Amino acid sequence: WVSGSVEKGGRVNGILGVSRAFGNIEYKALKAEAWGMSFSEDLVVPKPEVRAVPLAVGDECVILGSDGLWDAVTYQEALKMVAKYREEHDEVDGAAKLLVDTAVARMVPDNVTCIVIALAVQPE
Repeated sequence: WVSGSVEKGGRVNGILGVSRAFGNIEYKALKAEAWGMSFSEDLVVPKPEVRAVPLAVGDECVILGSDGLWDAVTYQEALKMVAKYREEHDEVDGAAKLLVDTAVARMVPDNVTCIVIALAVQPE
């Protein structure tokens, strides 16, 4: 959750990526000193956004990735890469590394983190 100014690209005050913001003191306790102005509250608070999404038969995986991954790989491309990996290896254990390596090879200028979770949704 961001309570400060978020500009295009999802960056707090145009600089800090939200996923990396929780430990940066210049967006919390020292914000007035760091930015030379006063704020009514912390610019970034560690209150997660949580959504419940119902799973359906046929859902195969969940891909959690940092903005660095999604800057380099589209959602559709990631799904295709994971599906192909799963077909070739009968698992997803190395799929996250494949996605990260792809983003890094594309010279993404940000940190890249990814987790792929295999699902086994059974019909009711």
